[in-house]
Amino acid sequence: MRRASAALALAAFVLACSSPPPPEDPGPSHPGEAWWSWRAQQLGIAPGAARERDAALSTAEPPNALWGPALRREAAALWRDRCASCHGPRGRLQGVPPPGQGPPPRAFGGMGLAMGFLFGGDAMRAGFYRRIATATDAEGSSTTMPAFGGTLSHEQIWALVFFIEEL
Repeated sequence: MRRASAALALAAFVLACSSPPPPEDPGPSHPGEAWWSWRAQQLGIAPGAARERDAALSTAEPPNALWGPALRREAAALWRDRCASCHGPRGRLQGVPPPGQGPPPRAFGGMGLAMGFLFGGDAMRAGFYRRIATATDAEGSSTTMPAFGGTLSHEQIWALVFFIEEL
């Protein structure tokens, strides 16, 4: 039993240390209507089909075949444009003052987050999705973070969840 626990801890450590760093210059993010044109072009489909595809994504369970280089760059750009002002460029709050009200923003990265994703799996990913989309915690209470569900697509929010998992 000890050997299995040690092997699992070692695997989590390797996973946490082996994730690639975010792209240094991901380029522009695609807010609002620009997203549908950009994503449709990436997928080789019409913008309406991109909307339908996005609407069909679950908000409670991460999509299996979503993460790729183009969406990773989009997530890095979204992080830079929407998240880094509070959470820091690499999710570690370095040089970023907390907002004036409420608790400070959460720092990401490190072994705790990696272990959470390893053991929490899709339930943890769904919790991050909910927090980004609705700005509520597991109990349904509001947080100081703004809700992005009205301004980002389901796919963009999932991309941010996967991006956070790599921090």
